[in-house]
Amino acid sequence: MKRFALLLAVAAIAAAADKPRGSEAKTFRLQWQDLDRLAHGHRADLVLPNGAVLGGKVLAVESDALVLDLKKTSDKKAWPRGRASIPRAQVSHLRITKVKSTWRIVGTSIGLAVGTIVTIPLVLFNQSSEARLMLAVVPALSVPAAAGYGLGWGADHKKTEIDIEPGTPSR
Repeated sequence: MKRFALLLAVAAIAAAADKPRGSEAKTFRLQWQDLDRLAHGHRADLVLPNGAVLGGKVLAVESDALVLDLKKTSDKKAWPRGRASIPRAQVSHLRITKVKSTWRIVGTSIGLAVGTIVTIPLVLFNQSSEARLMLAVVPALSVPAAAGYGLGWGADHKKTEIDIEPGTPSR
């Protein structure tokens, strides 16, 4: 049983390490009209020509603007949180983040399984008080579960860099 749990843990770590993260993001070069199919409904981060950093969910890609639900802004006066239309001329590069929950669920489940296997002997062969037993059981269950969640989180966040090709807006 312990070998099986160890094999599952190694498989989860290997799968999480195989996923692209951070600097390994895919980069695409797209026309403005093709941006909607890749960005709509996902989180986008961008830097405007004046240096303002914006981030939020893409609500729409219109012919002349990118519409975001801003959650992050470095210039609250010019770009307050909420719905914002960023002119097309100011958008040349985006980072899209797509989030799933598959690997977080798998990692947490494997972590809980490993924690349970570690905890069973603690409970069965413990001769001390209930308070001391709880001090041993809680970390034995939560640390592997948290580690599995963390590995899964990294695997579930897929980043895509998009360079927008310059062109004239279509009417």
